[in-house]
Amino acid sequence: MQRPTLSTITWSMKKIFLLVAIVALMIVPGVLSLTATQSASFASTGSPAVKAQPINLVYDSSNKDLYVADFGAASVSVISTATNTVVGTITVGSGPRNMALDTSDADLYVANYLSGSVSVISTSSDTVVATLAVGKNPIAATYDSGDSEVFVANYGSSSVSVISGSSVVKTLSVLKNPRKFVVDTLTDSIYVTDVGTDKVSVINGATNTVSGSIAVGKAPLAIGYNFFNELLYTANSKSKSVSVINGTDNKVIKTEKVGTTPSQVLVDGTAGYIYVTNYGSNSVTAISEGTATSAGSVVATIAVGKHPYQIAYDSTDGLVMVGNNGTDTVSLISDASNTVQKTVTVGSAPRYLAYDSSNDDMYVANYNSGTVSAINGASQSVVATITV
Repeated sequence: MQRPTLSTITWSMKKIFLLVAIVALMIVPGVLSLTATQSASFASTGSPAVKAQPINLVYDSSNKDLYVADFGAASVSVISTATNTVVGTITVGSGPRNMALDTSDADLYVANYLSGSVSVISTSSDTVVATLAVGKNPIAATYDSGDSEVFVANYGSSSVSVISGSSVVKTLSVLKNPRKFVVDTLTDSIYVTDVGTDKVSVINGATNTVSGSIAVGKAPLAIGYNFFNELLYTANSKSKSVSVINGTDNKVIKTEKVGTTPSQVLVDGTAGYIYVTNYGSNSVTAISEGTATSAGSVVATIAVGKHPYQIAYDSTDGLVMVGNNGTDTVSLISDASNTVQKTVTVGSAPRYLAYDSSNDDMYVANYNSGTVSAINGASQSVVATITV
């Protein structure tokens, strides 16, 4: 048998690398990070050094603290927005990814994606008061103020856990891969998108039962709710569209074409627009809100940075802020003109954003640089970079 030459081996390795790269590019952003494991680098001594990966933010207006879920360090950092400094670090489960604040009893629920659990943090003492076992890969959490319950989407086990206080009171079987929630406070319904079946599951908040499902576009990553016209909007990542659902009868009344890989939805009730980030086409689509019987339409397509993903609203300055993962920037869009007012450089791979109206600062979790940037809406500039 002829022995393979070095050039033959090198060419084979190149082909394998190329195949892996092609497969990686085919994965939907936002789902790509679902399989991420906790990162660790090794120091010269051989001991692992934990890498901070801030991924999610929740602002508690009652104590003016910002809570930052650190996926890599299995912790939640507490930042005082009065001083923009870290005032505490709370150890939680592995891979904390999403959080929900129960405003009635000041508890923060942290969905630990890699450990299949939810850590309950008392924000009055900043300590973990309970750790609850839920389904596999809990990826999202939301608070239903009408029933004082927290709903957790278990991406890997096709279920939703219902939590009351410090107990799991029910586990609901939903579709295949539950991804994102929204609560309709008028009908006491909880909607959860499912990227595996191209549908939305509808949960009755009063009875904690699944009342049905709604067919939408392909791989709906996110959903938004407009209180003023009782409409819901799903970002269908694989069909370049947004499905508009009437919340009174749960029927799709319109499918609006947007950009490539729509990923997140923001409802701006002040200006009357729905904003959708288009991860693949580096733009944000603005849709007029319309009415319950006549859905709105696309009014603007706004070019932003590369790979826009998360989006949040600065209500004081009328600014829609968009984190651009590919350019490490945040685009500041005026909701009065639907134009970019400024582009601000932040840390590497900006993810979730959270706004504190008391100091007019928007906080940005920079996943790859282990920092949180604070952008002041009035000056439209970074006023603090906080290491977590």
